[in-house]
Amino acid sequence: MAGSPFLTRKEAAAACGCSENTLRRDQREGKLPNARQNDDGTTLYAVSDLVAIGRLDPLTATGPVQQVVGYDRTGSELAVARQELAAAQARIADQASWIARIEDEVAFLRSLLAKGQVA
Repeated sequence: MAGSPFLTRKEAAAACGCSENTLRRDQREGKLPNARQNDDGTTLYAVSDLVAIGRLDPLTATGPVQQVVGYDRTGSELAVARQELAAAQARIADQASWIARIEDEVAFLRSLLAKGQVA
């Protein structure tokens, strides 16, 4: 895969949150088809392979992979998304509270109807 960014096994394990042995196993099983070795014997993994097998999420990656993947806007986009999520969760909580009040009122009115206290 020409031009694809690569990480060393150690960098890839740290970025993926797994052990180097896990990556070795993935390579043996053929899950990392673009893995290669440097002249010094260092194993390199294509970031695209790591993403493809689900080991690496480029939107939440930290450390050296963040620069390799090229998502320098990730931090700001993630912060905006988290703010929007928090705002949406607050709106949902407000709506849930309103619904609970309405359900209480409906239950009260039904109890009055059942007792025949409402004309």
